[in-house]
Amino acid sequence: MKSRSCDVFSSVKENADEHRRRAEIIEDYLYKELARAAFYEMPEPERAFFSSTVRDEDAVSALRRLAEPYCSPGIPGARFAKMFASVCAEAGALPALSDVFPHVDESETYPPHSATAAYVTGGFADAAFAAFRDELLRSLHVELRPHHSERVSGACDCVLDGDADCAIIPVGSSRDGELRSFYRMIDAHDLKLLATVRVAASSEEETRFALCGAYTGPIFSEPELFEFTVTGGSVSDITAAVIYHMHAVISVCSYPSENGGFVHHFTVRAGGDLLPTLLYLNLCHKEHTVLGIYRNINEDRT
Repeated sequence: MKSRSCDVFSSVKENADEHRRRAEIIEDYLYKELARAAFYEMPEPERAFFSSTVRDEDAVSALRRLAEPYCSPGIPGARFAKMFASVCAEAGALPALSDVFPHVDESETYPPHSATAAYVTGGFADAAFAAFRDELLRSLHVELRPHHSERVSGACDCVLDGDADCAIIPVGSSRDGELRSFYRMIDAHDLKLLATVRVAASSEEETRFALCGAYTGPIFSEPELFEFTVTGGSVSDITAAVIYHMHAVISVCSYPSENGGFVHHFTVRAGGDLLPTLLYLNLCHKEHTVLGIYRNINEDRT
């Protein structure tokens, strides 16, 4: 038989949960009003940047100045970014992610486009090329062709020089983890991850390769993974913001930055709209880099 104290405790908990739910509704309303005020305080030309890109630094700086009082890192900043995105969408100023980062049309109603991938041919890199080639032909009707390079850095140079459309670069292994030197090379050449694939070296080891290009956004209409770095800041705050936006943190790697402090490298599985998260990074973490919004082609989508 249930004791009276258990009944009282259950009743108190239900009341507490209800009050917490009401408080969250009120908080959301207040944050939305703050976001609405910040949006309409922006000059019209700076407001218009949401129609094309969330990376216009002048516009982002203007917004950051207006929103700074409300954009503390972590959930408060994430909540403001989410509400700001909502206000922009209501005003018709914030497009879908596919409009911000136009992707290749996933259609097979036209002859295949051709693209060239530069990489150090041979070994596991050839297997990565074959996997990327098959996926791009199947999903995007793009015919990928190889372009030999003597060095990985040379493959990156080929993209910048216009001799190749993309480069295939090893970015991780089950034995060594994240291959930071190659990530630095990708960032130094201002390339972005477009897709990744894991190639098995044995039953116990595998190497992760990335298809990288100068193209800034996802080439697939439904990208699944998002990688970015933040210099400084708190891992727990950024993680809380990512989770608040309904994404899942797959991994975080922190390492010393050249100017002191730490760089935090996040790999995130997208579970919701990425635009609020991009806004959050722009508003709350000035020193951040989007490494890629992409698909891992090993994932089973059936």
